[in-house]
Amino acid sequence: MAARRLVIVMLVLLALSTLVAALVPAPDRGGNATRSATGPSGPTSTSQAPVNAPQPAAAPGLVEARIDIAPKPGGPPPVVAVEPGNRLVLGVGGTVGNDISIPAFGLTETMTPSAAAIFDLIVDRPGRFAVRAFGADRVVGTIVSKKRAG
Repeated sequence: MAARRLVIVMLVLLALSTLVAALVPAPDRGGNATRSATGPSGPTSTSQAPVNAPQPAAAPGLVEARIDIAPKPGGPPPVVAVEPGNRLVLGVGGTVGNDISIPAFGLTETMTPSAAAIFDLIVDRPGRFAVRAFGADRVVGTIVSKKRAG
């Protein structure tokens, strides 16, 4: 008898949770926070960010760069200039697969012919930091972090 009552209670709880889940709106994952409010003339909808609003420019201190490497070196490696404190999003791509690392920051990513290695980091100090390819055993780029004069 107690087991039967427990099953009935569980079924009632399941029905209630299903009903609540059906009535609660799903969270907005598109970045446009919308909420409903009731005004004097009935329900109204207010939006914190319009749907067709222009996208903001890249955040100050954000540096996006790409290094393309060739199977054989052909000159000095490219240099990516940043300031200390900048966020760097660096893509390293090429025609062959390789493991790419930035040893000074302890980062390693894999690059394939169809997908670049992507690094997203904060350059927290001034200096010169090598970007290395393990398979080729060479420096494929350099990150130079220094304060801007002026």
